[in-house]
Amino acid sequence: MITEETVSGYWYVPGKDHIHFNGQLTFGPEHSPRLLLTATKTHDLSSFPFDTVDYTIWGYSISGDPITLFGCNRLTVRSGGGGVQTADFNTGSIAFGAHISSADEASIDSVRFSFAGMEDWMGVFEQEIEFASDDINAYQLSVQRPKDIPFKINEEITGAWTFWTSRPYIKSRDIRLQQDNLFRLEFRPAVSLSCVLKEVWSFQLLYTLFTFEKTWVKWIYLGHNDKELRLFYRQRGVLSEEPERIFPLIQFVHVASKFEAAISAWTRLRPGLKQVMGILNANIGISDQYVHNDFLNIVQAVEAYHRRVLQDTDALKDSNGPRVTRILAAVNDPEDKQWLQNRLAFSHEPNLAARLKELLGVHSPALFEEPPSKKQMNKLIRNVVDKRNYYTHYDVSLENNEDETVKLIGLTKFMTLLLAYCLLAEIGFDSEFLQGKVYRRYRFRLSKGEKD
Repeated sequence: MITEETVSGYWYVPGKDHIHFNGQLTFGPEHSPRLLLTATKTHDLSSFPFDTVDYTIWGYSISGDPITLFGCNRLTVRSGGGGVQTADFNTGSIAFGAHISSADEASIDSVRFSFAGMEDWMGVFEQEIEFASDDINAYQLSVQRPKDIPFKINEEITGAWTFWTSRPYIKSRDIRLQQDNLFRLEFRPAVSLSCVLKEVWSFQLLYTLFTFEKTWVKWIYLGHNDKELRLFYRQRGVLSEEPERIFPLIQFVHVASKFEAAISAWTRLRPGLKQVMGILNANIGISDQYVHNDFLNIVQAVEAYHRRVLQDTDALKDSNGPRVTRILAAVNDPEDKQWLQNRLAFSHEPNLAARLKELLGVHSPALFEEPPSKKQMNKLIRNVVDKRNYYTHYDVSLENNEDETVKLIGLTKFMTLLLAYCLLAEIGFDSEFLQGKVYRRYRFRLSKGEKD
């Protein structure tokens, strides 16, 4: 797992290696990487500027290993006792083992990475105990490792999800069998660190989609000029220990047979829905601290998904055009006509209620424990629309003096799950397929007092 580390060494700006400074680099799961440098008698820290653009810092550890710090910016400069100057720097990511000019240098030809908790999500690899004879005290333990899953993202990026199992460690009464998995991507031609992290993020979000829990990268190694570099980069919400247990939305065993196709579909889906995916990721594991923002963001993401994937905008414009023309023809005043034309410019767009009605009609099987009635569904949609209108437009008629934070959290979780099912359907797992496979804690129950 990611642990607290401190690396001492000397550091400099590329191209100015004759001006270097001693300092300590600290990083870990609880905070962003920081570099503390101390000036010398002959050189101050002016070679490290305050800059609106993040820059790269190179260094060597006290053992002589090269280190690259990406995305650096100077935070503070202080003068301590005796006029000794020190400075703090924020850092985005750290590559151990080489000096790379910038995060945009195309020099990475492969990456290996693994996510925390994936073995728990997959369940224990298939195991079977067989009695070796009629003697119940003699038995044989067999383990079936899953087959590797190869995939192709595009003509330049290929990879595989690889599984492995160690040989059993047997000592006295203990039998230990280590099982793990990793993703490996190959880049031909080589790509930049920025491109690598985008691909890692994509796989992390896919994993998050199935677990519906906050996830993080456990470790990551870069292939660079026939060397393998360890990478640390800033992640939010990283834990120093793996959780004892996760409660995934869908277990791997239910989707394993379709996972290779799902990876290909996910990479095709990503460019058009990048912002939607980002909002979904931010809303998983929400707290009540910014619940109003979380609610508005997820509603916007659901609307964006519906418009980009399901809505035929050209057809709606064509069917709505004659009506708009007819209405405008009935208005004589030029100013009124211009005002009305501006108001009708997007009248072909469905409202939020219409979008939710269509989406819920598709994804109800996976969302609800029991099929909701028409009245229950309409009330749920009305609640979401009213809350959106109130927090967006501050419609006083919709104001409620009661503290409805808890209710808003419930609506936010519901909308987040709805968006998750929309994306799952796009990669081959529609709600009919998922019905009965979703962990029960993620299925909603509507009030029974709202029957038709």
